[in-house]
Amino acid sequence: PAVVGIKSEKIQSAYQWTASIRTPKILALKALTSSEQEIFMRDPAAGSPWEQFTSTDGGIHDFFPSPDGEQVIYSAENDLGGMDLWIIQRDGANLHRLQDCVQDICDQVAWSPDAKKIAFVRGNSLSKNDAAWIEGGIWLLDLETNISSLLFEKPQTLSLNPAWSPDGMWLSCWSENSKEITLYNHSTEEQISLEASKGDTDCWSSDSRYIYYPVLEFQQAAFHQVIRKADLANNTLQTVIGGEDERAWLNYDNFACHPRENKIAVTVQSNVKLPGKQLISVDLQTGERMMISDDLASIPSNLRWSPAGDRLLFQINRFAADELEQTLWIWDQLNGHLDMLGEQLHSPAWLP
Repeated sequence: PAVVGIKSEKIQSAYQWTASIRTPKILALKALTSSEQEIFMRDPAAGSPWEQFTSTDGGIHDFFPSPDGEQVIYSAENDLGGMDLWIIQRDGANLHRLQDCVQDICDQVAWSPDAKKIAFVRGNSLSKNDAAWIEGGIWLLDLETNISSLLFEKPQTLSLNPAWSPDGMWLSCWSENSKEITLYNHSTEEQISLEASKGDTDCWSSDSRYIYYPVLEFQQAAFHQVIRKADLANNTLQTVIGGEDERAWLNYDNFACHPRENKIAVTVQSNVKLPGKQLISVDLQTGERMMISDDLASIPSNLRWSPAGDRLLFQINRFAADELEQTLWIWDQLNGHLDMLGEQLHSPAWLP
């Protein structure tokens, strides 16, 4: 027995605990008909087949796993033509409606890192099949109190794509009207605006010091999209991928920040005459580039690093015989292996 307590309490018997870390699963959307889709799940470590996770009569629009993997929020059509938010446990239990949005479109959910709050977009859309064009504002919902509030007192038209910094201090979002990414600090209420070419708002460094975003630069009689870094501590901007450091100006798009290392996975259009893109991993410290996929007949998208950063999950889009083929792939950063996970699936995400 040994003294361990603050009041000299002693352990009377020996205890031993064994802890195990579960391997993350993968969720993805699969079309059942031309207008209906559900969420499917697969455990890549077990090599099990895809299994249907939700049963909503095909009404799923999108889904958003929590950072701890315990819950999943999804947006689904309601009887009034809007979209509600629903929440379900990872084992399929305790399904209930989180937000009754009536005729509004509620979508684009972003979980806070501690899984206690979410940010989401609520508004209206001329085309509910494309929730990217929601005309509305960003709301915050406290999951413990179920109290929601607008992020900005004066809603910004077409304020979309909310994303949290890893430390939970900043919330980034995209303003379609001004073509800017807005950073909002929850502690100080400070706001920073960054002129951008697209609404990619979720590429933060692991320490939340930097945010990376796309910008158009004009060179060689044409616009080229590059990746720029905003240093929030020093208030500086720097192009880190693309730009004048390259002999040939290329277009970079669809990027994802590594959760632990100073790396970015990004697609690059190496031949402007071809629509296809390569997928590479860029070490921002050394500049080293590693090829992941070089099939210029395909377009990689929906890049998702695993929570440990050892694997990259992504989607391949390819047009064949006037039909869109969608496949899911996983790349192992340690050994460079590339494996296909499934066909006619899209919008993949990790479930930690």
